[in-house]
Amino acid sequence: MMKITERLLSPSKDIWEACHEHPFVLGIQDGTLDRGSKGEQS
Repeated sequence: MMKITERLLSPSKDIWEACHEHPFVLGIQDGTLDRGSKGEQS
């Protein structure tokens, strides 16, 4: 029997992984996020 967390994560695993590779998240993680940026893209 699958744990509830496995059942919930399984269908969204690709999205979950993509979120963890997003430049915003990586910038927070490694301290390189520009604090002056408000998310505008050029």
